[in-house]
Amino acid sequence: MALGLMQKFNVDIAVACSGLAGPDALENQAVGSLFFCVIVANKAYDFETKLPAGSRNELRQLFVQKILQTVEHILSEIS
Repeated sequence: MALGLMQKFNVDIAVACSGLAGPDALENQAVGSLFFCVIVANKAYDFETKLPAGSRNELRQLFVQKILQTVEHILSEIS
């Protein structure tokens, strides 16, 4: 997904994510599971994490915070 964004929109940074904010877990995926990819300077960084359980909206906010913190960290490392 992130690579598709890079190609379609000709951008320098792309982020794609998927996760499970609940309310119910799936057979092999717990509520709070987050998977995301950040592409910066043609290098892909893949992440998989489990965030603490909370309401669906709380998890969505935590997902966004985690992704933005990660992007900020990657950018600080390469600059």
